[in-house]
Amino acid sequence: MIIWLIVLAIIGIISFIVLHVMAKRKVTAENARYLDKNVGSFQFPICRLLRWLIPGLIACIMVLSLLIGGIHILDTTERGVVKTFGRISDTVLEGGLRLVNPISDTVTIYDMTAKTHELVFESYTGDAQAITVTADIEYRLDPGRILEVAKTYGSVDVLDSQFMKVCEESIKSVISTYSAMPLLEDRANISPKAQTASASLEDVYPVIINKVVIRDIVFSDAFEASVEAKMTAEQDALRAEEEARKAIIEAERDRDVAKVQAEEAKTKAQGEADAKVIAAQGEADALEMTREALEKMPDTWIMQLFIERWDGKLPTYMLGEDTGVMISPGAVQ
Repeated sequence: MIIWLIVLAIIGIISFIVLHVMAKRKVTAENARYLDKNVGSFQFPICRLLRWLIPGLIACIMVLSLLIGGIHILDTTERGVVKTFGRISDTVLEGGLRLVNPISDTVTIYDMTAKTHELVFESYTGDAQAITVTADIEYRLDPGRILEVAKTYGSVDVLDSQFMKVCEESIKSVISTYSAMPLLEDRANISPKAQTASASLEDVYPVIINKVVIRDIVFSDAFEASVEAKMTAEQDALRAEEEARKAIIEAERDRDVAKVQAEEAKTKAQGEADAKVIAAQGEADALEMTREALEKMPDTWIMQLFIERWDGKLPTYMLGEDTGVMISPGAVQ
């Protein structure tokens, strides 16, 4: 701004001097016809007018430049640090319309919104496995320490560069506490631990960390091949274990079925045996009752039963003690 004002002042002074000299020039015969004046006259009216008009316009431009240079409009998400002749003052401008001395003061504006930076770096696990880590760091400047940003780092780019390097080392320190396989298994908890470790950096750097996210972890090809082989072996072992479990279940089921069938067969056999015993006992009881009844019956009653049950046919043979005699039906008649 100062250089601009000095340039305008020099232009105004030079224009005034030149026009003033030209206004005093003597009118000659060569230019009299253009000026419509008498030869020998010392009057040059247009130059006399311009020698005041041009410097006046330059003066207005200088005043307008001062007004424009002294007005600063800041957004609510911005902070302005005032420098007086290049020296950082203790004045911090917040959002709104702000006026400063345009001659001595300049304003450096800092954006206070959160920014996300991507980190991609090589690291090692606790068992020396090489990995490639991709992490997102979201943070913003601390409004209460904006003067520290201006005095210590000057620009946000310098702060970003230094802070990202420290964040990278902080994440590496968290990863180094894991071996390769536990790192795979506990990947969901890496980001919170990395954010907790990075939060301590807020005491050193004028920033506020919103979140740290470990977006991707890539292992070496050799390690991934070994992990794949191990997973395949585990799956095969689980498959064999499952098949063995199924075989055991099927054997137990067959054994239970056989046991049930044996119990059913035993029950059936026992039932049949009991039925036969009951039947035999019944027959024996019936015979005994018949025998007792026969012993008590008179001969006439037995003959009567015989006659009632005889079908009218005589036997063909009659057995004696030594021989059998054939009886003809005609002889009986």
